[in-house]
Amino acid sequence: IPQAYNNHLTLSFSQSLVRNAFGYATRLNNEIQKSFVENAKIARDENLEAVLLNSMSLYWNAFAAQETLRYALQAREKYQNLVKSTRSKQRYNLNDPGQLPRLEAELEQADQAVKTASYKYLTSTESLLIILKYDSKDEINFVIEDKIPPLPKLDAKTLESLRTMRFSKTRLERARQDQSRVRNLNLPELNLVGAVHSVGIDEKRSDSFSEMTAGTRPIYYVGLEFNYALDSELRRGNLAIANVNRELAEAQFEQDTEKTQIALSAYEKNATLGYQIAKSSVALVEHRSRV
Repeated sequence: IPQAYNNHLTLSFSQSLVRNAFGYATRLNNEIQKSFVENAKIARDENLEAVLLNSMSLYWNAFAAQETLRYALQAREKYQNLVKSTRSKQRYNLNDPGQLPRLEAELEQADQAVKTASYKYLTSTESLLIILKYDSKDEINFVIEDKIPPLPKLDAKTLESLRTMRFSKTRLERARQDQSRVRNLNLPELNLVGAVHSVGIDEKRSDSFSEMTAGTRPIYYVGLEFNYALDSELRRGNLAIANVNRELAEAQFEQDTEKTQIALSAYEKNATLGYQIAKSSVALVEHRSRV
């Protein structure tokens, strides 16, 4: 029997027609993964802003603690002078009964206020130095304008433009996309398949290969491939989870919308109240300095 060389070449293709038709579920999965990246960027910006606001708050708290300590020291010095003067007058019976004990009690309260203000100043300054990565022995010179500037007039922000709502909306869209993806993957698998097959047979290896590549006797076939699990608890479970996740995301989105609306109104009122209190505090300090 003469020896023959047999070479085969097969080119095949398959296209989904129902489940993941033309890459539908795959594209949804890609969009879901992109949404994770987008939310990660939003969270990063939110964290950076939180660090900045926290640093500004620590700076202001440390300055306020310094001023409180300064005024507490001044108040204690005034009470010390009053007590000293009252004791001198008491030798000549020039004081009202109980005046000296009352002043001594107020001096004790002033001394306690100095200790409390000193503790708050030390802790707030230490926190500020730590976040600024300065040495604990460094001194801080606060630069604060004497005049409190008016509240800035900011353009109204829509809820959709806020990072909190963008994060929540992206999460909702991701849940909806995942639900669509799972539903699509639960459909029957129907694929259009086809192939072309070429064979080369000859006693010589080179002639066999040439016959195969020439495609003188090609074999073609085209058909449909169907596959479906008649009963799958796993698929039903995946779909149930996707449905619940969408419902949770929708409820969370509505809750975030309400919370953000309330927070915006509260922030505006707090800013107005804080500005009024700051102005009143300045007037109070000016009045006390005249005493």
